[in-house]
Amino acid sequence: MARIVRITYSCKACGKVIAVNPWQSIGNPLRSCPSCGAPAIYSWFKEWEFFSSSERSEAYMNASAIPLLVGLIVGIGMTWAELPYALPAAAVTAIIGLAIGFGRLRAQIAESNQRLANPTYRQQLRQANQDVVAPPELNMFVLVCVFGLAVVAACLWMLIVVADLSEGLWIIMQLGVFVGGAILLWGLIALVPACLAERSIIRPILVLALIAGIAGFFWSRYRERGDALSGEELLALLDKQENSSEVNAAIERLGKRKGGAGIGGEWPQHNLRFGLDQGVVTSVRFGNTAQSPYAGTLPYGLRNFDDPPKVREKLGSPRRGSDRSTQGTFDIWQYPERGVNVIFSGGRLFAVEVVAPSRVMPPPPSADAVWNLPGRDAQHADFVALRKNVADQTLREHKFDQGKTQRWGDTIEVRFDKSDKISEVHLFERYLGDLPGGITFESNREAVRKKLGSPSPAKEFTDEFPEKGLLIRYTSKDSVYTVTVSAKK
Repeated sequence: MARIVRITYSCKACGKVIAVNPWQSIGNPLRSCPSCGAPAIYSWFKEWEFFSSSERSEAYMNASAIPLLVGLIVGIGMTWAELPYALPAAAVTAIIGLAIGFGRLRAQIAESNQRLANPTYRQQLRQANQDVVAPPELNMFVLVCVFGLAVVAACLWMLIVVADLSEGLWIIMQLGVFVGGAILLWGLIALVPACLAERSIIRPILVLALIAGIAGFFWSRYRERGDALSGEELLALLDKQENSSEVNAAIERLGKRKGGAGIGGEWPQHNLRFGLDQGVVTSVRFGNTAQSPYAGTLPYGLRNFDDPPKVREKLGSPRRGSDRSTQGTFDIWQYPERGVNVIFSGGRLFAVEVVAPSRVMPPPPSADAVWNLPGRDAQHADFVALRKNVADQTLREHKFDQGKTQRWGDTIEVRFDKSDKISEVHLFERYLGDLPGGITFESNREAVRKKLGSPSPAKEFTDEFPEKGLLIRYTSKDSVYTVTVSAKK
């Protein structure tokens, strides 16, 4: 950081102002007034030989300030734009800039040494008292280093120790590590050469010891926390036995789990959860639905805080869920063919649930196939496909004089007549297949009527379409609640 001499310089002969608050630079201080031509001393210019160690360090800081700032902007910009290799790109940009900046400084130093090679010029400087070396001032550089280190430490504390951050804080802390690191490097560029020139290594040793201590502390916390495995590595554990070599290797890398041994359950330090069933890993959830994202990389190219359009671009349209999640605080997009649920909070991705391939249910039959189920028997291929799609749900059967009902959780209910033929199919909100008539559970009453026509009759919470064999029930918010399919009349 260049020192600004806060003084007004005027010509002693004509009184005209020569400079106001000029920057200290390498150059010839013996010049002439631009107004009257009288000899004048430009004391803010100084030859390199007469720079104190701290003034030389300030020159190094001047040469490195813009390159480090440009590198910082490149790194932040690429991180913000979600481009890969942000840190290497920032480092390469800063190194190129530093090479250019220090090359210019080196050229100025060479010119200064060339001027001082003239004995007459050196004598003139001595007579004008311009060959004095000021005492060094090193504490300023120490303060710059400590400030940068404090910023880095505070941000790492939030990212590693606290971890439970909102989207805004998460981004701010990541940017803080970039900024604090650049400030720390800037201070070290000045402090180390100045202290070496003064043969005083106490200050840099103290700063480096402080850096080492803080780095050691966070490294130990990071190791205690464990590694955040990539999404692909974690998906490879699905359908594996909990005592398999692959799972044990993953446990060793993930670190010590708070709350128990083994892989099943929560891993709060990573915002990760594994599901187990009879000793087999059946699911993995990245992140949670509150505020904290998963600490590692997500599968399928997803990134923490992706918005719904980006998720749709990467995974396609969900079987359930819509862009309405941007308006609410919580929504789930379901991709049953992949066994994937994408969970949004406040219109941003915060969690991804993936079930094991062995637990992925086969796709449900088409909407037309479901529409034509009334009159079929239980062995019909379309009903068998529907039953397989909900095989993970609890089956409850109830028999009565006119027939029986079979209900799978809160997904579907099928009514059979005395001849064991299907008379009605009830589709509830948790059903993931396509609905007859092109409607969806997100449709409101107006949208349903545009698709199916005028109901007969229409009641407060129901619309009946007997010629289509459909009965639509609505919630109090006017969205579809259940769809009942019966024989067309």
